[in-house]
Amino acid sequence: LSRCLFPPSYSLSQNQKSSSMIASNKSTNLKRRLQRNFKLMFWVQAFVEIKVINVISTLFYLYRGLTLTQVFYTAITFSIVSLLSEVPSSYLADKWGRKKVIILSILASLIYWIVNIFAWSFPVFIFAISLLAFAHALMSGTDEALIYDTSKQLDNEGPDDKNQSLRRLGNYYSASRIFKIFVPLNMYAISVTFE
Repeated sequence: LSRCLFPPSYSLSQNQKSSSMIASNKSTNLKRRLQRNFKLMFWVQAFVEIKVINVISTLFYLYRGLTLTQVFYTAITFSIVSLLSEVPSSYLADKWGRKKVIILSILASLIYWIVNIFAWSFPVFIFAISLLAFAHALMSGTDEALIYDTSKQLDNEGPDDKNQSLRRLGNYYSASRIFKIFVPLNMYAISVTFE
């Protein structure tokens, strides 16, 4: 009867070992998921910063029937919406979480591209550019905060934490330049091919 009520210490140590293994597995999974943030954010930044159309956006708007004055109004709209969205977007990142706000930013940017491709009137272009400005404001600061928070969670010990964080931020910012190197070379190759 005493063995049933009070199991031997051997079984307690077994339970302790299994719980420590579970904790170790959870810690390893958490580190793996946190490390994945750096890779995902690198590619998000790389694809967000392609912006090949920015070179010809004014020509695109003029071709779609906008006057030069209306093109300037779209730029002004972008600035105003971006300015007005900065503080609320920071609040959303703190309230909802950084990843959710980044996903919302990507969705708003995707909707911008879909609307922009099919737009032929000034009000639709204003709506599209407002979406882009909102997406820009959502991403602004939230991406760096996610990189910083992830780095801080991974590097709680050691004197090289600051250097590690700076290296990770440097890698992240290099993503915005990767396609700016290769896209012009590809465009040149395409232009030479079709000459």
